[in-house]
Amino acid sequence: VAFVGYTIELPSAAKALKVYGYDARKLLENVVPHDEPGAYRIGAPSPSPAYPVDPQMLKSYYDVGDAKGSSAATCGVFETSTYYYSPSDLSQFQTTYKLPAQTVSSDIGGHASSDTCNSQPSLCCEPNLDVQYLMAMAPGSPLTYDCSEGSDFGESVVAWAEYMASQSSPPLVQSASYGDIEAAITDDELEAFSTEAQKLGTMGVTL
Repeated sequence: VAFVGYTIELPSAAKALKVYGYDARKLLENVVPHDEPGAYRIGAPSPSPAYPVDPQMLKSYYDVGDAKGSSAATCGVFETSTYYYSPSDLSQFQTTYKLPAQTVSSDIGGHASSDTCNSQPSLCCEPNLDVQYLMAMAPGSPLTYDCSEGSDFGESVVAWAEYMASQSSPPLVQSASYGDIEAAITDDELEAFSTEAQKLGTMGVTL
């Protein structure tokens, strides 16, 4: 087996859904920063108020409505050992967007720390985004947070893939929103990750 893909595909983007009074697809074609903290002006006529990229926007764009996850539809996020997520930020996010209250089901590596995220927010931006939005799009699905150890990115991502492929029931949808230039990864690491990713594909796991 050289590659396993297209086992599960995202829904087609909605052709003409209205969000905040604008066409959802056109809004996301031009995402630009807005003056207000944490907000963006997304393709709306200028000048315009802030139209945030939030769970409502994404659900409209992908036309998934109020679809929910389930205990059988497990998911997970891959993070490296220098990053943390904030349980208090997750709770606030769910309250702000009127989402079901839900916590991370499994924290591999013990990198849940609201205090760390408050004092060093740069260590938490990506993990918080991953955790909050994966839960928002699939509320009710158990989420595993895997903070893999390694001296560099290559070692970390290989360790994560090897660990997941060794499990009898790994999370079925895995988010790994990190990357590196190919020249920074050794040939052995590339081969090892490719092998483990193929194993996960045969187990029904979507990366």
